[in-house]
Amino acid sequence: MKEITVLTFFLIIILIISSIAVIFVTQNSQIISIKFFHLIFPEATVGVVAVLAFFAGVVFTWVLLLVVYFSTLSRFRKKVRDLIKEKETLEAEINGVKKQSQKETPQGNSSESKGKV
Repeated sequence: MKEITVLTFFLIIILIISSIAVIFVTQNSQIISIKFFHLIFPEATVGVVAVLAFFAGVVFTWVLLLVVYFSTLSRFRKKVRDLIKEKETLEAEINGVKKQSQKETPQGNSSESKGKV
């Protein structure tokens, strides 16, 4: 049920943004030519250029977020591996201390029992 609600929310947001884009394109129908350094792009309306620039920004942001996400994910995975190694080392140390204390305990009990008899 929660997934349907989230999906519905995003669909409504996409519908609103698309509607705004269509209204913007229809109201800005002036023809312009774009020059970028030595590149000259074909003539297009202001609305189309603005919407394309908006979606280019969305795609660029999405790609940037993916890069940040995967770099953070790899850092977390490395941290988890390090913590697992540390846990295994500490467990081995604990087991060693337990074995050492078990070896020492029977000797101590036998001397105490001799003293009581």
